[in-house]
Amino acid sequence: MAISTASSHTSSTGAAFDFRERVREIRQMLPWDVRTVIGTFHPCPRVNTATRTIHIPFWMLLKSADIPREFRITGTADPRFFNPDFLTEFANWYATVDHSAPEVFSYHSLQWVLLVSRDSEQYEKSKRFALKHEVAHLVYAEQQGPNKLKLHAGWDCVEGQVKRLFGNRFPPRKYQIKQERWCDLHAAQALGEEAGGIYFFSSLRDLEIAGKRHLFGNDPREYAIRCDINGDYRPEFKTARQSHPTNAVRIDDLMRAQFERAHAGNLEFGFK
Repeated sequence: MAISTASSHTSSTGAAFDFRERVREIRQMLPWDVRTVIGTFHPCPRVNTATRTIHIPFWMLLKSADIPREFRITGTADPRFFNPDFLTEFANWYATVDHSAPEVFSYHSLQWVLLVSRDSEQYEKSKRFALKHEVAHLVYAEQQGPNKLKLHAGWDCVEGQVKRLFGNRFPPRKYQIKQERWCDLHAAQALGEEAGGIYFFSSLRDLEIAGKRHLFGNDPREYAIRCDINGDYRPEFKTARQSHPTNAVRIDDLMRAQFERAHAGNLEFGFK
């Protein structure tokens, strides 16, 4: 996929925003020695730990105010959320600002950008969380072996939570899920708050629920048979081995950390 090198892009008001300035803002959230690639259309940034490169989707350069008012939604209940004409119009607009955008968009990708950007303050927090999560993968790769994770906490309630979640060792088959959950907490600790992560995964969960309900023709019985309350397929309907925690699990981890932070001070954990 080609990456745009243009220095300016057109915003919702017709004015040009400074592309390089937006990239600079992203760079300020990352360690100086981390490489970035802008342009891949994906719901989340992705990291290559071998090259210390974070691939950042273009939508993370956008601010809520850049999106025209006629495309702003309140949530998945918005009647336009699954309207093909509405999504086509939004895709046409998005292609004018993201010069690396694919010629064919999936509804899911378009809906994600609309949903995550609906709240300007939480949108910015969620972007910071997503980037810190990828940085956490680099931290983990640098300091830990492939099959063990050692953590310590400054106070008992957090130490208990970390041990409940991770222990000191875990079998290889659970390695990726455990690492993802650890990176979520590490990102929250680096930011000093969990709100961005909770909003990010809540938006993903809401998108999954809405998408599956739409897929099953809004038939509540069919949905209830195949999916749980969080939009995750029940075990008997899963077709692939799960490599990431469910959104519900990640929200719960962060909400518990948020509660413990509020009642006991900063969440402090690190490596031994």
